Amino acid sequence: MVGMVAKAYFKAANKGDYSLLYAMQKFVDIGIKSTGAIGEMSAKGFSADYQEGVDYRKTLKGNATVLGGNISIGYWGIASAFKIKMIPEEYRKPRMSSTETLVISGDLDVSTPSDYARDELMPFLKNGEQLILRNMSHEDIITEALKSPDLLSKYFDAGIVDKSSIIAIGTIDFKPKMKFGKVKIFVMGVVM
Repeated sequence: MVGMVAKAYFKAANKGDYSLLYAMQKFVDIGIKSTGAIGEMSAKGFSADYQEGVDYRKTLKGNATVLGGNISIGYWGIASAFKIKMIPEEYRKPRMSSTETLVISGDLDVSTPSDYARDELMPFLKNGEQLILRNMSHEDIITEALKSPDLLSKYFDAGIVDKSSIIAIGTIDFKPKMKFGKVKIFVMGVVM
């Protein structure tokens, strides 16, 4: 998928062909409409993290990442339009926890990056352990790493992180498996 995104941006920037970007946006639109994710995530995030007077759209448009802050702008750019009832201050700051906690991260996870968990969450988990899985994304953790009940049961029963039940994902091929031409994009647009 990452290869497909990179190719889409390359085609748009170097060849003026926005067809693949358009197709991917249509797929995202369909997914968002079916899940209601933006409203739920916004309500949770805004009530905990919103800062009055911050121009989130301006801040995020200056994002220096390769693909920009487009998803963040989608969530936080609309924050000022909501009537936000903040949760109590005591719940907006992390608190130390001595509960045994296993945090499973993928090194390719863009929605919950492993370095954020390592740097911002783990310092508050006195008895926490982070398992970072190589060549895995957010979805891979569920579909691959948690296939075996042994990983979690050994941790909850004995506090042992046993990676032997996880099937490693080898080298990742970033070449797209599908190609969308302008005709296909047009047909999909008509169908949708």
